[in-house]
Amino acid sequence: MMSLSMVTGNYAAFPYVVPKSLDECLSGLEHFIYYPNPGNLGDELIAASTVTLFDRIGLSYEVYEEGRDYGEAYTLVYGGGGGLVSEWDWHEVMAPVFSSPGLSRCVILPHSIRGCRSILQLMDERFTVFCREHRSLEYCRKFNQKASFLPADDMAFYLSPLLLPSWESLVERCAEPGILLRLFSGMNLIKEREAHLCRFYRKTCRRLLRHLSSRVQLLEDGRRVGWFLREDQERDEAFASCLPPVPRMDVSRYGGGDCRWHDYNMMGVYMLLHAVNAVDVVVTDRLHVSIAAAMAGRETMMIDNSYGKLSGVYEQSMKPLSHVSFCRNMEELLLQLRRSNVPVPNHERRD
Repeated sequence: MMSLSMVTGNYAAFPYVVPKSLDECLSGLEHFIYYPNPGNLGDELIAASTVTLFDRIGLSYEVYEEGRDYGEAYTLVYGGGGGLVSEWDWHEVMAPVFSSPGLSRCVILPHSIRGCRSILQLMDERFTVFCREHRSLEYCRKFNQKASFLPADDMAFYLSPLLLPSWESLVERCAEPGILLRLFSGMNLIKEREAHLCRFYRKTCRRLLRHLSSRVQLLEDGRRVGWFLREDQERDEAFASCLPPVPRMDVSRYGGGDCRWHDYNMMGVYMLLHAVNAVDVVVTDRLHVSIAAAMAGRETMMIDNSYGKLSGVYEQSMKPLSHVSFCRNMEELLLQLRRSNVPVPNHERRD
């Protein structure tokens, strides 16, 4: 049976302490509908951390189902992430959800929000919105004076690898007939959907393990450097054009989905943690690769995405972590690599 290794880092900083404003907001809710933000492995880390926190607090909730009528007065909690930015069209999907006539209260967990004034216009006194970087907080407060906007760390910071079940127990649970029965109650094709998800994660895990062996930079001293760089529209093209010709991979795209199934989210978290645990140094413009690497105690060099998400979260939540650095430009990245004795092809200093 395929197995993913547990990280072996120092977990002392994780989970972060939940801020009083977020704790009181969630603890004060009665039964609510939880709508996770979909996406990649990073979003699965967010979703896994969120549900773990819900259960730790002892909250009563159910996962959102498309097309279901929730009545005239219900509370919605929308999961954290980066869906409400102009680079993606997901804010268009959420607009009718936020404008539903039955919605009596809405909590949006720590999010990046930018370039979506139309979605902000839907938010009134019913909305409490947490922002994971100061830039998003300022943007929201500038264009909306009705909703409550508050700062908070990205939800992924509230998870520790020590809180995870074992990989073997996840595989066993996800292989059991009926695990999705609670999630697809009354629907046909339950077994087919379950089998598809099991096959998807097993196949994706094998692909991740295979690629990790060949897509990392092996140094002469035996250390391994993971250049885990994004390949989508959030990539900073100017920075990317300056990067050296080294092996690289976009780890976050080795999984993900609608993030509604907790055990599968946990499997995605294991895949992400295994990837960062397989190397000694991580260079990335992926926010949740950075957070996972920080959890694992790996030396982490962050570079920004196209709209400043990583720099914002670094300033708000990661600056105190001594093994994590943020590099604003190629010169700073090269300096950090030299300090760590990581040779970079075509970028070596010429005396």
